[in-house]
Amino acid sequence: MKVGLTNMQEELDSMDAEQLRQARLMLRLTQSQLALEVGVKPGKHMDRTVRRRERGERKVPGSVAILIEQMLRDI
Repeated sequence: MKVGLTNMQEELDSMDAEQLRQARLMLRLTQSQLALEVGVKPGKHMDRTVRRRERGERKVPGSVAILIEQMLRDI
């Protein structure tokens, strides 16, 4: 069966706010450190990006979920 692009995107966007927070804690990273690790542009508000995702105010992009899953495998 052929998987459509929409289904693939849903799979990639499967990390929710609490999973993101738990992953960050397991990685022993601050919000700012995680932001840098996943490619957020450095700046005085970069931790705000992670904070908003951890609160569920913003979706966790599939690319970020993949990076975090890879980081968790490496610990």
